[in-house]
Amino acid sequence: MRGDLTIVDLVRHAVLVLVAAALPGAEALPGPAAAAAAPVPDSAGRVHALLVQAQAGSMGAAASLLRQGLFAELALIDPQQPAVAAWSVPQADGDLSGQQLYGVVLESWANANPSRLRSWSQATALRARTFLSAHYTEDPLILLSSALSFNVHEPTDRERARELFLQALLMEEDGAADAPERLAVTRLAAQVAVACGYPEQEALLRRLTAQTAAVHDPYWQVRSAWVQAQAERASLDPGGMAMAALREAQAAAWAEQAHDPFGQALSLVAQAGCETATEHGAAAQDRAAALEDRAAALFGQARLPENSALALRDEALCLRPDRVGAGGSWQRATELLITAAAQFAAADDLPDQADALSDAARCAAQNDPTRSTMASRQLLREAEHAYRQLHDDGKADALLEWFNPSLDAN
Repeated sequence: MRGDLTIVDLVRHAVLVLVAAALPGAEALPGPAAAAAAPVPDSAGRVHALLVQAQAGSMGAAASLLRQGLFAELALIDPQQPAVAAWSVPQADGDLSGQQLYGVVLESWANANPSRLRSWSQATALRARTFLSAHYTEDPLILLSSALSFNVHEPTDRERARELFLQALLMEEDGAADAPERLAVTRLAAQVAVACGYPEQEALLRRLTAQTAAVHDPYWQVRSAWVQAQAERASLDPGGMAMAALREAQAAAWAEQAHDPFGQALSLVAQAGCETATEHGAAAQDRAAALEDRAAALFGQARLPENSALALRDEALCLRPDRVGAGGSWQRATELLITAAAQFAAADDLPDQADALSDAARCAAQNDPTRSTMASRQLLREAEHAYRQLHDDGKADALLEWFNPSLDAN
């Protein structure tokens, strides 16, 4: 396919990894001898085991994921499952309220599924905030989660977010948390500081670098690199996005070393976004397509078909000739979107399935209604049916209107 890496791409990738290893907060990747002398801890395996237990309804497992600051993994817990929804009933798990734990899961899941929730996304986030505030807490991770919610979701309350953030820093200083939890708190505090533009972000990022280096585990280096990349993207430095791409490339290499396909895939998706934001043109789209293709395969390896489908949809966007010119492929883009739609269907994600079918119908017609074919019209009917099931008549009617010239002619 067009996204296959050439020798030039391989050389460029090697340079990226070497440069990324020299970034502040990045350690050189160990060679074969070092790897043999210091086996990589199976953190990914332990986290996966906790995730499976949490998805089955174990509050203790979910609390352990929270204590480690694993919000990307918490987002993989479906709060609609009865065994998980039961946490919203007042109860306790040690010093952590079950309702607050449910609030963290609900907000993480909502943030990761805006397209599935559509107009309910904001309401779900506010419901999560209610659970987060259900009980008084001095838990810094809950305080920081609440601070982020007050800063991001309407109605925002920047003053309240700032109070919660400062309170969390005080609780972290006074607490006797172990090293992994201190790292989790620092990582989330740095993320909140970057998102809110707080002056403490530089000090927190330095602390994050030091604490991560002390752990000597590529699994945690990946998660810390994500926050560093977030800071690069948010900076006013013109080269910030390019530096973020280097961070994500390094994170992907660490994740591969840690046998963490989920983390590697997330890093590759983020790197693809940085590539297209940094450079506009066919070459950047080509690199992004290759990254998304690899990410889709890794999500599949991690048994996350919905995430895989999202990566395939983004890959298709990078291959559209109306975006990249003659080097693109309408046929390949259509094939990817049809595959993505099937994976969305398997995950019971009808909104994304409908959008993928709609995009596939347009690509099959080469984004020109006068070039509609029998295949594109079949995809159109499937997309319209899905939108009608969602009671999204606006999108269904807009799709029909776009195809109207070809429908009249046929």
